[in-house]
Amino acid sequence: MSLRTFLSGGFIDRQSWRRVDSQLIEQKLDSAQARFVLTFESGCLIESQSALLLKRTDIEALITPETSIYLGSSGTHELFVIDLPDESTAPAGLADSAASFRGILGELSEHDAALLAYAKGMVEWRRRHKFCGNCGAPTRPINGGTLLECSATDCDARSFPRLDPA
Repeated sequence: MSLRTFLSGGFIDRQSWRRVDSQLIEQKLDSAQARFVLTFESGCLIESQSALLLKRTDIEALITPETSIYLGSSGTHELFVIDLPDESTAPAGLADSAASFRGILGELSEHDAALLAYAKGMVEWRRRHKFCGNCGAPTRPINGGTLLECSATDCDARSFPRLDPA
């Protein structure tokens, strides 16, 4: 019997060793190879039962280093996720592509399910760690958005994403 595991089919090279170079991350963010996953509340955008990967030109106004989280490289594209407040803030024409994560994961390819689960996990982590757990000051993203550091000058606390087994 073969069991299909949706969240273990990831193809992303997370390039953790390159994330410390903020200029390199900004170059990736600005490159023609950059692709963006948009998430909101409990959903994401899909098209024809595939993750909808948007080009920079599709969502230019939404992209900043502070709102983008670098997921890694697919080999052909640099992948980022941007979290929207809700599906109504999706760019014109894209709100119809909104779907609930729970409702679609079983219908996606292993690669797309793993990509969207990773993107959603990073977004949820960022949402839950807006403030330092030590002193309560706001946190700020570094390393492509995959590390949060306390903004207080007398606190050097850092928050790392959870590692959840699939």
